[in-house]
Amino acid sequence: MIGISLSAKLSGTFQTMQMIMEEYKDKIQVYSINSENTSYVIGSMIEQAMELDESGAGIDKIVEHLKWVASESEVYLLVKDLHNLVKGGRLGSASAVLGSLLRIRPIMKFDNDEGVKLYEKVRTDRRVMAKWVEILVEKYERFKGNLDVVVVHGDVEQDALKIVENFKEKFPDIKYRVYYLGSVLGVHGGNGAIGMAFIPNKYVE
Repeated sequence: MIGISLSAKLSGTFQTMQMIMEEYKDKIQVYSINSENTSYVIGSMIEQAMELDESGAGIDKIVEHLKWVASESEVYLLVKDLHNLVKGGRLGSASAVLGSLLRIRPIMKFDNDEGVKLYEKVRTDRRVMAKWVEILVEKYERFKGNLDVVVVHGDVEQDALKIVENFKEKFPDIKYRVYYLGSVLGVHGGNGAIGMAFIPNKYVE
């Protein structure tokens, strides 16, 4: 049995799983995996585990692959309203006011050790799109096209779909999916936010 949990930085589920496993280790064999990420990465990991199982891969190979996916996946969040970061304790109110006046669009990145942290400050929608494409190109080359891309949004579906269309023009062979923001990214991003998950789906050295 394999159990995949939300990032240990965001939830105590992984630690709880390990404690339960230790207590019942003589009765049941469970492999606990820290996804190091959020729910959309977990969804891809589950799909990949099922595909590996159907192909006849052994449990050890599946666990090794899932740990690799967890470590290599990256999640980003573009925040439209800086006051959401103030409410989440990620930004001072004065900085939010100044940032809003300067039309700064912060791109946050999920880090398994630090949680959600600032990745880059961008000023215009055009530069935001250019940054998304830059990240996509880097990931596509890094994983030789073996990549899942999930775009999530805070009630701005058309914006998310537009991003996917731009991505498809460059890399039509990638699997793209669009969803609403989950609870973790939603707390930090709020309405208007765009999240992005880049998830490798095949081992690449």
